[in-house]
Amino acid sequence: MDATGSALAWGIDDAILNGPGAGRPLGVVNAASTITVNKESGQTSGTFSFENATAMFSRLHPACAANSIWLANPSTLPQLLSMTVGTGSSGTWYPALTQQTGVYSLLGRPLFLTEKCAVLGTKGDVVLLDPSQFILGMRKGITVALSEHIKFASDEIVLRVTVRLDGLPGWGRAF
Repeated sequence: MDATGSALAWGIDDAILNGPGAGRPLGVVNAASTITVNKESGQTSGTFSFENATAMFSRLHPACAANSIWLANPSTLPQLLSMTVGTGSSGTWYPALTQQTGVYSLLGRPLFLTEKCAVLGTKGDVVLLDPSQFILGMRKGITVALSEHIKFASDEIVLRVTVRLDGLPGWGRAF
C-alpha cells in the first residue's frame, strides 16, 4: 500500500499547487491571490534571476514570511545554482542558493525541487508560498476497494482509492 499512498499524496500535492478549481481544489498557481512577477528589463526569456527572487520575496505578506517555502521545478536548478550575490567593492560573489545538510535555501527560506512546478520559463516554475495559508477540507475518510475479478484472467488485483476533498488558498486577493 506504500505505492498507493504515495500516488494519492502526489495527486493531492499537485492539486494544491496546480488545481483548476472546477470540481477539484483551486491550486495556488491559479488563485486570484497569486502574484506573478514579470521578468526584469533585458532579461532573457526562460531564465530565473536573483532579481526575480527578490521581487517575489518583497511581495510576500509579512505575516507569511516565517512559514514561507520555495518550490521549483528541477529544470530551474542550473539557474538557481548559478545565481550569485555581489558584496562590497572588492568584487566578492556569494551563491544565492545555499545548501546545508541536504536542504536548499534561497533568501533564508527552504527551497524544494518538485516536478509539480511548471518547467523553467512558464508560470509556476518557481513558487514562493506559505503552505499554512492553504485551506484543505476532506469530506470523509479515504476509502479503498479491492477487486480480484476485473483482471482475473491475468492474475491481477485492481484497487480503487477514493478521496473526497476540496481546497483553496486562504487569501481571496493579493495584498
